[in-house]
Amino acid sequence: MYFDLAIRSGKRHLDIAPVKQELSFLSEFIRKSQLYEPALIKTRIQQYEEYDFENAASAQLSKKIDVLTENCLKHILDFSQISSEEAGAFLAQVEAYRNLPDMTSTDSAAYKIRKQIAPLFYNIYFQVFMQAVEDEDAASPIIEMFLNFGFMDTKLAGEENAKAMYDLTGRLRQFKSERVYTIFTWLKSIYFGRNEPSKNEFELDYMAYLLEQRKNGDLTEEQVKKMQNDQKEKVRFEIQNMFTSANRITYGKVTTFCPILCEFDLINTIDKMAVTVDRLEEELNKIRKVDFTAFYREVNFTNAANDILNHELLMSEVLPDIILMPNAGTRAMMWQETADKRRDTRARFLFPIFTAANMEEMMIETVGRYRWEMCRKIQGVRWNDIREKSLTSEYCDYLQFYRKNRDLSADAKDKLKTAIQRAKNNYREVFVKDYQSWINYESKGSFRLNKVAREIMVVYCPFAKDIRAALKANPMYQISIPKFERDNAKKAQRLTALYEKYQKAGGEITEELKENLLYCQL
Repeated sequence: MYFDLAIRSGKRHLDIAPVKQELSFLSEFIRKSQLYEPALIKTRIQQYEEYDFENAASAQLSKKIDVLTENCLKHILDFSQISSEEAGAFLAQVEAYRNLPDMTSTDSAAYKIRKQIAPLFYNIYFQVFMQAVEDEDAASPIIEMFLNFGFMDTKLAGEENAKAMYDLTGRLRQFKSERVYTIFTWLKSIYFGRNEPSKNEFELDYMAYLLEQRKNGDLTEEQVKKMQNDQKEKVRFEIQNMFTSANRITYGKVTTFCPILCEFDLINTIDKMAVTVDRLEEELNKIRKVDFTAFYREVNFTNAANDILNHELLMSEVLPDIILMPNAGTRAMMWQETADKRRDTRARFLFPIFTAANMEEMMIETVGRYRWEMCRKIQGVRWNDIREKSLTSEYCDYLQFYRKNRDLSADAKDKLKTAIQRAKNNYREVFVKDYQSWINYESKGSFRLNKVAREIMVVYCPFAKDIRAALKANPMYQISIPKFERDNAKKAQRLTALYEKYQKAGGEITEELKENLLYCQL
């Protein structure tokens, strides 16, 4: 691992002296420990000692001009190892696309070319991906630009943009964290078994899809058994379903979408449009500081040695995975509220890797949709049954019977009627608009919601303690915020007593138990 780190760091022209120092220490320890076969030790250490880090780094540096002098499209197609017929067909379509008088046109000729490019692009992507994961050191910066950014051609992307993206391949760590992935690193996490594929547009996960194919006669029982643990097929499923759909949707203009990155979409500099981990964390944390319960969920606590807290529901914060689609887009989306059937798994948010749109608004809208869909998942078939109190059931009841609601003025009813019409009777979208007002305006004391919507929000999307303190003296919140805080104080009092009893019986107050109590005190 250290050797691999030294090679990669050298190619990025970073200082590898500390890594080489660790390698020398480990080499000496391995020699003295006699834990391994002498022949194996000799081979491995010789491989390290004879590796020419300086020349490898220089060779990488000498490729700097490739992005402008080399035929990048041919470079990518050659690396993919697709057939000459497929490569020829794709080159012909790209050339036709380049020659369009207006590449953003919605006429039938332009639409047909874009439609023919898309499936060829994703097939090439799959082939390049497989070549790259089997030998990642063979992937040049041009291949990294393709896999992470959707870049294929300097003429289409523009020379300045191509150079900027080339430089960005040396700083790809800006797009990676424990919870943030480029599409390439996300697919790698599936290939190496760290994540499972996403659901497709029909809400079927990978296994459910295979069973459906078997049911339809498209797969045999034997094929299903073989494919269920085939990581390559899982990657193919993710590309053909989530990637293909989400790439188009996050781009924002679905009628003119082409998966190849083009200059007309890069309306600012690459660095300014780059959706980095820091930008994503900043926008997500802004919301968490206002709506502190946004990502908290109930999970069961069990302790075989002490049954006092057994089956107690604990509140645990589960932050989402964010996957960056290789386009210059204007939309974000909430693809899944959980990774699988379990409530304690991460949601999956999708963002374009480059955007000139308002990141703050994109994140608020995405979190709003997540809140609605998460509640639906938890409530199950009773998500809109008012007998089971929840965010979705109370909002549906409020929107369905607003005309008879005496707490709404005539003006409020007219505004709500317009909002429902604009949302095409989609109650979730009405809630999302209200949620945006809740975060952007209501939290600052600028009142945009009507009385009924505000009271629902106080209960299910409560403000953080400092915001509640600033607002509770206001007539709009004089009843709802104090009531919320009294309820929270009762919960905290109950938990404190329960925890004391648990400790006296020999139980240990774990981090998850501390987090649960803290939740009631926020």
